[in-house]
Amino acid sequence: MINENEVSKNNNAATFAGKKIVYNLIRIFIAAGLILFIILHVNISDIFLAIQSANIFLLILAFLLTFVNLYLQYWKWELTCKSLLNESNKKKIVLSLFYGLSGGVFTPVRVGEYFGRAIQFREKPILKVSVATFIDKIFPMIILVFFGSISCLPFLYFYYGLNIYFAVILFAAIIMIFYLLTQMFIKQKYWDNSFFSFIKSLIKKESVRGSFKMLKNLQKKFIMQMTGISILFYLCILTQFSILVAAFSLNFRFLDYFWAGNLVMFVKSIIPSISFAEIGIREGASIFFLSKMGEPNFVAFDAAIFLFFINVLFPALIGFVLLFKRSNG
Repeated sequence: MINENEVSKNNNAATFAGKKIVYNLIRIFIAAGLILFIILHVNISDIFLAIQSANIFLLILAFLLTFVNLYLQYWKWELTCKSLLNESNKKKIVLSLFYGLSGGVFTPVRVGEYFGRAIQFREKPILKVSVATFIDKIFPMIILVFFGSISCLPFLYFYYGLNIYFAVILFAAIIMIFYLLTQMFIKQKYWDNSFFSFIKSLIKKESVRGSFKMLKNLQKKFIMQMTGISILFYLCILTQFSILVAAFSLNFRFLDYFWAGNLVMFVKSIIPSISFAEIGIREGASIFFLSKMGEPNFVAFDAAIFLFFINVLFPALIGFVLLFKRSNG
């Protein structure tokens, strides 16, 4: 007679071995993809050429803010892991964050970040970690779209002659839309009666449904905390962009640069990108908006590409080193 406990143990061992193979393949894919991305897209000589004519103090300041940026990302992800994944191990959370940053840099729409963050949580379903990652990333996106859409109105007014009355109507409409969406997002009955019920009707597998239940169970305190951290995170990015433009232009119109950064981030978020790390969209938008404000094209390009270097590529390289140490540890 076959021992049921033994069969169960063998099945669990086979499942664990299969997941281990999948996670090892993900690690190899991330490492190979990042190396290839650097070879194809990073020109070291251009970096040094741009630095030579820039304000070094401001470049260093923008770079130091990267560590504030990373801490805010960690803070968001830690809160998400504790609230949605029942995970409080700080080391695991840090490694998960950096593995995700490495996986996202060379994949279109940063889809690799979802799989990268799951590497450190192999005991949890990949789908559940992916949903948690989506929730972690959606808060900054909402903040970005809100402030970006509002920033477009004065830009259209000053540079394209948008009618002031129409601008006020659009402003009121944006505020109202976001207010209604926020109320629907927070109120439990919205999830029970519409969106979550729609998801349940589409998803038949119970384990998959369980992962999406996290959306329904978001607490108001969690939403408020994530919103606050996301605002700080977004302000940090805009500050870095402003400092970088000032560093390359040798001008100090920080408010204009802050405004331009808002517009650049907004355009980057609403234009679908299949390029790696949105390269091209960020730089093109930067040139468009800053040139309207009187800055040379090379200043706009250098500021945007350096923002990519310090906020995307640098953390990805840290993640690569940590991933390499793990695979050899």
